[in-house]
Amino acid sequence: MHPLAERWASGHPRWRAASWLGISLMSSAAAVWLSHQQAGAQRSLAADAQQFQQQFRVQQRRLQVLAEAAVSAPLPARPGFPVLGFAAANGGAFIAWQPEAAGGPELTLALPWDQVAQLFPRLMQYAVELRGFSLVAGPRDLRLNLALTLEPE
Repeated sequence: MHPLAERWASGHPRWRAASWLGISLMSSAAAVWLSHQQAGAQRSLAADAQQFQQQFRVQQRRLQVLAEAAVSAPLPARPGFPVLGFAAANGGAFIAWQPEAAGGPELTLALPWDQVAQLFPRLMQYAVELRGFSLVAGPRDLRLNLALTLEPE
């Protein structure tokens, strides 16, 4: 048997009872202290969660007000489409304009490769919608055919 266990077992019964009582009291005190610590942490988390929910509701209300304002605000009118100036403004050459083509107007341009990607965002600045496009490689540049829909002014 272990020497400490032998010493404790050979001790006076009052001493053994007192040691059991002391160990029990210290264990109980530690359990109570830990439960109070845990309860405090839970209260803190609950308070933080409540504060977060309040802040979330305030932000949600602000977002709803902004969304309603954005929906009710009219979009600014886009300028009319400058058929002849559009090609030159985008580094290309005007080839053809067919305002009465089947399905809507069509514009044909000759452009360098590096100008094609920049042309589409610029096109959206005007009162037109792009229905489709096609690219045909030429000897020095591209031939770009744009199928458009003009927005009413």
